[in-house]
Amino acid sequence: MILLDTQVLYWSIVGSDRIGGHTRQLLSSATHRYVSAITHVELAIKQMKGKLHLPPDLLERLEAAGYEGLPFDERHANGLRNLKDLSGRDPFDRMLLAQARVEGLVLVTSDRHLLSFEGTADAAR
Repeated sequence: MILLDTQVLYWSIVGSDRIGGHTRQLLSSATHRYVSAITHVELAIKQMKGKLHLPPDLLERLEAAGYEGLPFDERHANGLRNLKDLSGRDPFDRMLLAQARVEGLVLVTSDRHLLSFEGTADAAR
């Protein structure tokens, strides 16, 4: 069971070759592939700033591809307290890592700093 980092989800949407073969296999074989509500917030903000373009039917595409939504709740927020090493980092990254840990999921990311934490998988592999 995996949780996709925002960048990895975006790469999968646009068919980027930045996702490695191992990760492609992981994406296709995972019993559950989750997308956090936090990821949708980050994508919306980046789109509003003109940093990326998303298809208007994004939610339908994700559902059709078998991705499952994962709400962010108070248990996940509480999990942030255990990530003091990330206190100065991107708040979206911190929330996704906390959520993955609370839910017992592997966070698939390309962020080198996040990859130093247990429970992550390198998207470039």
